[in-house]
Amino acid sequence: TCSHCEHPAATDSGGRTAYYEDLSFTNVVQRVRYNVPLRGILVDVDGTLSGGAMNYLTYYYKHLDMPGCTEEDEFDGLVCEAPVRLSRILVHEADSELNGMDLRVLRMTDGIDLNATTPDDYSTITFRGKANPKNHWVFIVALGEAYKYHFANGIDYEKLTLTRGDVWEAASKESVTLIANYTDYREAFEIKVDGSKIENQTTLWDPYTASSVDAHSYGDWYHDIDNKHLYMTFNDDLEGGLNIKAFRCNVSCPQPAGVPEWDGVERRWSDEDIWEDSIKPVDGDNVTIPNNWKLLLDESTPALEFLDIQGELVFTAPDEDAENSHIKISAQRIWVQGILSAGNSTHPYEGNAEIELTGGRDSESLLLGNFNDVSNKVLAVTGNFSMHGQKTQTPWSRLTQSIAVGDTELTLTNSVETDGWAAGDMIMIAPSERNSRQFETREIATVVGNIITLTEGVEFAHYGNESFMATSQGVLDMRTEVALLSRNIKIHGTDVDGWGGRIYTT
Repeated sequence: TCSHCEHPAATDSGGRTAYYEDLSFTNVVQRVRYNVPLRGILVDVDGTLSGGAMNYLTYYYKHLDMPGCTEEDEFDGLVCEAPVRLSRILVHEADSELNGMDLRVLRMTDGIDLNATTPDDYSTITFRGKANPKNHWVFIVALGEAYKYHFANGIDYEKLTLTRGDVWEAASKESVTLIANYTDYREAFEIKVDGSKIENQTTLWDPYTASSVDAHSYGDWYHDIDNKHLYMTFNDDLEGGLNIKAFRCNVSCPQPAGVPEWDGVERRWSDEDIWEDSIKPVDGDNVTIPNNWKLLLDESTPALEFLDIQGELVFTAPDEDAENSHIKISAQRIWVQGILSAGNSTHPYEGNAEIELTGGRDSESLLLGNFNDVSNKVLAVTGNFSMHGQKTQTPWSRLTQSIAVGDTELTLTNSVETDGWAAGDMIMIAPSERNSRQFETREIATVVGNIITLTEGVEFAHYGNESFMATSQGVLDMRTEVALLSRNIKIHGTDVDGWGGRIYTT
């Protein structure tokens, strides 16, 4: 099936239904063979293909391994006997950051815990960038069944469109229920078909009972906000795609706290007397900066659990040796309702300021207001967040001499000694060869003019001899780029569970 599927001229999304009848085979062992992207539906009208009239054939996917369907090598996949009927679901018009990501699909039956499944339970549906439509996923469904789907790694979407197959050969109504789960909080969804808004159902139907599902129309949906699931029905009542938009907040969006009402007293974090019972915060504490406080952060915080900034918190480098100072905020959750700042547009912060977000996947989430869950390991800003670091005059340069594996000295095209490059900074050396992975990061040991010495030798050779190539777009400089990565203001998450930090703003 699917002749020339991957040919540049082949643009269809696949998963189409084709009907076959009056076939004959002579000395044929393999009656069906599926080509990439493995998404065809074959209907054996008279039984001459598979031995059973109105059998449906398709490639084997785990979510289609169900009663009535058997995997047979002769047909390179599944043969589904009546009354099983198959169609397709097209997923498209999704957020661009989902492009290239796999889609996971699981057949649901009564008794399965929606939250207790593992990746091995799912079918993997690969992304396809070809047209008709461009950037999409297609998966096959059995009519009358329920399926759960989500994108790989639990990534949530803000928008997408789901379109049922043109062929929906139902013996009766035979609706399909799709269940989407999400990780981040969603207060509301908006679902439209052909521009008409469909209202949320007030109660959830039984997705595993045909009479309950079939009582609903195409596009009916229910938002289970407590368990973070979205239910939708598909049948042949209507045509057209379901356009879905997800909203983190709708009527319950957190409101800025407004300008802090400073009481005129300038306080310092290092001063024990400002804290309750003259005891400074310690690891694991929850700390609130009151609305009427202006607090100068003149030393690093302990590893806090929660930092709630309702007033003003200002990174403050010491008067002496400010350039070499290092002040860090460490917390699992930070909510800036008031002001958090370092320097300003005319006087950039001189020292090194760091915000470290801690915790892992199972750490406590931050709830803004009563409903808006912005997950964990988060810096949430509903007030004012203003960070002004030192400007780097020369963010990147080029080699003027090639370097070999193990070399520790780089000669650049221009002097960087007075442009913010210093011992202890991290640099990135771009690849020179065809292998795009031959980039590397190294720490600077010394800087003298345009010569940098590294703390350890390079892993790959990098080209640096003078070489220019004329192109239609101008002259191409072939020498390897070297970029300064270090900055004096840094926001990052700790490396725990492969779970990164996040910044939430309104």
